[in-house]
Parts: sequence; structure tokens; C-alpha cells
Amino acid sequence: IPLLEEVFEEVFRPVVTLKPVEKMDEDFKAQGKRLEKLREQVNSVDSREGREALERVDDQGLLATAGRQVAAAHGNDDSRGEAEKRLLDLKRALDDVERRIEFQVFMKETNEALNEITERIEQYGDQKEKIAILEIQRSIRSAAAKRNRDTIERLLLEAKILSQHAFNWELIFLSLHNSVSRMKNADDVLKLLFIGIEAMKRSDRQKLEQVVRALISLLPEDEIRASAGVLAVSGYGGGTKNA
Repeated sequence: IPLLEEVFEEVFRPVVTLKPVEKMDEDFKAQGKRLEKLREQVNSVDSREGREALERVDDQGLLATAGRQVAAAHGNDDSRGEAEKRLLDLKRALDDVERRIEFQVFMKETNEALNEITERIEQYGDQKEKIAILEIQRSIRSAAAKRNRDTIERLLLEAKILSQHAFNWELIFLSLHNSVSRMKNADDVLKLLFIGIEAMKRSDRQKLEQVVRALISLLPEDEIRASAGVLAVSGYGGGTKNA
């Protein structure tokens, strides 16, 4: 074969490009911080697999070894390749810890968010919303048993949207307090504020909606038009009703 008989004047030698030492320093510090964060997460979720993976990192002295090699690479180009290898060993070991606790950390964060949402809906939501959040909780538990992260994320988003609806009238009512001085008929305003506060205490969202709309009707015309837009965005439409 003619190609195999061809003579080359030079032998090909691949060139390995190594990271600058300064970049290795940054990388080592980042992995050190990552290790500390993983320790906290492993403790917070009480993961046996996570603890075992961390013990391997410690027993093998991966962090200390990487640190020594990176330090040796300063002013010594021959040590840079070994430093990169030890950094890679450390990263891979931390990746393993992360994989072992990833779902547990995700569920911990999910449950914390879900508990906060549930408290809000229990306090401000109507009966339909309270039933809905219980159903979402059951569905999340079922999805967690199957480790179905996509389904859990979708359900949590549904819970957040549900929470926003439960909060809208209270938030709008509280924001209107800043506009009291510009409202007409001060006596009516004070009466409406009192009714609104009582409605909040009783979680009477229908009455609170009526109060909000009545307060808005007492604003200057330009602010009434602006508030109508806010109500539309909140999902309840414009217009006003008397309390």
C-alpha cells in the first residue's frame, strides 16, 4: 500500500494544554467550598449513602492531596499535570456524593416550600383550595415514592399558583393602605378598613373582595383605572362592588 510506504520527516506528538496555576487555585478553593456544602446537605437529609461517600473522600485524603499538588505546581510546570489529576479525582468523588444525596436534597427543599404554601392556604384559602392542596400533597408523596422529579416539580408549581390565588385579595387590601389619604369619603374609608380587617381575621375572602373593590372605587379616577388593571392581572377581573 503506497500510503504505508510514505516516509514522514517528523513524528506527531500531541500537545497537552494544562491549566494556568491561578486557575487551579480557584478550582481548588471552589471544590473546598463545595465539599463543605455537601457536608451540610448530607447532615440535613441524614443520608447514610452520603456519609459513606464523604468518608471515602476523607479517608483517601483527596482534598489535602489536591491542595499539596496545586501548591507544588507553583513555579514547577512538571507538577501541573499531577495537580490536574488530583483535582479531577476530588471532583469525581464529590460528584459521587452529590449524586447519592441529590434526590433527598431536592425533596427536602420541596417539602419546605410545600409546608410554607400549605400554611398560607390553611390561613387564607377557601375550602376548595384547602382540598386542592391536600390532593397535591398526596400526589407529591406518590411521585416521591417513584422518584419522579418532573412530576414533583409540576405539582409544586401548581401549589405555588394555588397559593398566589389564596393571597391576592389580602395583598391588594394591604397595599391599598398606602392610598388611604387620596381616597374620597374618609368615614366610608375607615368603615371599609375595619370591615376588611375583620374579613381577614375570619378568612372571609368574598367579603374581603367586596371591601377591596369598594376602596378602589373611592380612589381618584386615574388610580381606579390603574387598579382595574391590577385586578385583571390577579385573575379576578376589573370593576368594583360595594361592601
